[in-house]
Amino acid sequence: MADHEKKEAGTLTIVEAVETLSNIADLAYEGNIGIAQQHDVVVQDNPLSYRTVHWLHRDDSDITIDMVKDIFKVILSYLRNFYKDDYSQIKDAHTVEGIKTIMVLVGEAAKKLDKYTHLFQDARTKSVTELKEYKKLQEFYLSRIDRKIDEGTLGKWIMALSQKTGIDKAKKPSLIGRKGNQSKHIFVDLESVKKDTEYELFFLRKEDGSRFFSPRLIRNIKLISDFGDFFGEEKREDPLLNAGLWQDRVANLCAKNMIRATHRYIERFYREAINAKDRELVEKLNKSLMALMLAANPHNLSHNLPLKNCRDYFHDFQLFLRACLHTSDYQHLIAYPPPKANKLAWCLLNTMHVICMALYTQLSSVHDLFSMIHGLIQKAHQEQNSGEGSKETNFLSAQLEGDYKSLNKMLKLHPNGPLNKILNSLETGNYSAFDPLIQENLPSQLFTLYAQESKYLFARWPSPTHQEFIHKAVVTDEFKGFLRGCLHEHTLQKCLIFNLQDRSTWKDHVRCTAIEELANNETFDRHVEVVTLAKDSEFYHQLAPYNQENHANVFMQVFKEQLADENCGFLFPESIKKPLMNHFVDEAMHAVHRIFFSGKNVLSREQRMNFIEIFYLFLELKIVDLLKPDVIGFCCKDGIDVGVATSAELFVFLKFLNQERLSEMDREHLDLMLYGNSLLFRERTMLPERFNRMVSTLATIESAREHFGQANFVKIINEAFGRFYKTPILHGKVIVQNHIDEL
Repeated sequence: MADHEKKEAGTLTIVEAVETLSNIADLAYEGNIGIAQQHDVVVQDNPLSYRTVHWLHRDDSDITIDMVKDIFKVILSYLRNFYKDDYSQIKDAHTVEGIKTIMVLVGEAAKKLDKYTHLFQDARTKSVTELKEYKKLQEFYLSRIDRKIDEGTLGKWIMALSQKTGIDKAKKPSLIGRKGNQSKHIFVDLESVKKDTEYELFFLRKEDGSRFFSPRLIRNIKLISDFGDFFGEEKREDPLLNAGLWQDRVANLCAKNMIRATHRYIERFYREAINAKDRELVEKLNKSLMALMLAANPHNLSHNLPLKNCRDYFHDFQLFLRACLHTSDYQHLIAYPPPKANKLAWCLLNTMHVICMALYTQLSSVHDLFSMIHGLIQKAHQEQNSGEGSKETNFLSAQLEGDYKSLNKMLKLHPNGPLNKILNSLETGNYSAFDPLIQENLPSQLFTLYAQESKYLFARWPSPTHQEFIHKAVVTDEFKGFLRGCLHEHTLQKCLIFNLQDRSTWKDHVRCTAIEELANNETFDRHVEVVTLAKDSEFYHQLAPYNQENHANVFMQVFKEQLADENCGFLFPESIKKPLMNHFVDEAMHAVHRIFFSGKNVLSREQRMNFIEIFYLFLELKIVDLLKPDVIGFCCKDGIDVGVATSAELFVFLKFLNQERLSEMDREHLDLMLYGNSLLFRERTMLPERFNRMVSTLATIESAREHFGQANFVKIINEAFGRFYKTPILHGKVIVQNHIDEL
């Protein structure tokens, strides 16, 4: 191959080539075909990469033909490497079947392209199959790899998936709710899958019972995932190679935390229930506790090579606990509370409820995982030769941005993590509902805020809902059990949920409704409050029609109107609407404008977005000050992106108001908040749009602090906002707890 050809062949990766072939083969109408192109440029000594899409058109026939040739060259090059280095050792049928399937795609794409004969008239090529690059590819494959392409393992697997997507048509549910929420014609596309923004739709059905994905999409995902993993130009150690061991360690630590927090109730259960072993609820609760204790046993950690590890046992514990909550015995005790003299009945109820409370409040961030995250970040900097540069600045926001960029570059060695997560769920058949708690996304304790006599525990919660259909969701029994535990004179008696899902969209609406209705349930209304904040609306992102309005006064007026309108994604308890809307909102906005944006008449889009985030910080603290909850949960779809960014902003802001800079322990805890759950649960970092907005907000706060000086900054904040709060919550002490509170 000539140097020119090598250069051209290198413009596409094997993943991009497979993706383009797949898109061409899937084109079911006479429309345009796009071919992705990778571009590498250097801007101010910084290498940048971006992709464009070239649309096939008659006027660009020569360019189009060159691109098609490039695709065939890339595939041929990698097939040669595959044959030379690995083919004789490969025994996995799925891998060989993947090679066969990619050649099927080559043939399908060629046939599809041949329909566009007008593209080849000027290029003097009658058919794609006449191209020498196509002929070389076919000849090499047929002579060296396999002479027969048949319906093999992958095809059968996809067929099985397609059969699973159907349901009994006689049982089709009807849509209840707003017409705008219907999703009849909505499908998951490959781009959203790769971005990992809508993965919950793989677990849900539409209103008519059909799926949001097609077997064809699964084929594309599997091909991209398989070939992205197999054909790496540079084979280096996967940074998340030990992710399974980390998850096992997390399960072990969570089990230990829960046992420490609930040991008095567990001991009482075994004393009271010893003579009632045949009772269904006793039997299932015993199984649940036994699984929990096995998960807490360090001998069951994966590195000890047990038959069943801590992660498996913890999952068993969750399934047994849910089975307990679904028993008719438990449901009867809830519906008809037993007399106080019935010690066994109350022992069963209290034990189950404190376990549920421990799930949502006692799974703290432990030091054992600090070293894992910190080591990953250090390694990322070393590989990028940027370890020293990220520490030169005193601005935390710049340090966080440097860490994030380096970590993302290193994670390119762990391609398709979210894709593989989805494939694993589909292959194992574990995709019947979106239920974060059961799907290993455990809540976690974040930090505790002390303000005079008040103590506020902040936690990260994935949506506490179970959802099988896009139009129907219910709050999980574990979360209801946690709230019932608050009813019985425990240390945590009042819960505040900051719901950060978008109540105005069809994707989040029913989950929002299910959570918001908790505050109207007569069983829980005295113990739970729900505040929904818009974190995904057009106004929040300053998109059209709000993107061009840069006058500060107009922006603030529109913001006030948004806050007062539930249709714009906000919901506040009736008890606090008056003190919020009468004085606080208006005066706090003007204070934010004056202190952080110098009272400018014109605000750029980025400044307006930062304004919204900074105002939210004061709003969140005002709501906590008014409602006096014992525990506050930041709740989004999965508690990984929106919830983490929101809680991290509040943590850093409160630290800024009370100390010059974050301590080493604070930084480690912040890194764990930002990266721990996303790496363990989705095998990626926080979504870039969420991370960048958080960093931009923190940079704005730091700039104001730098401008005024630390002492004056604190004084100005106190003078401008202190009068809005009944307690000195702005200057409360933020503690990262390393111990477990006994319930």
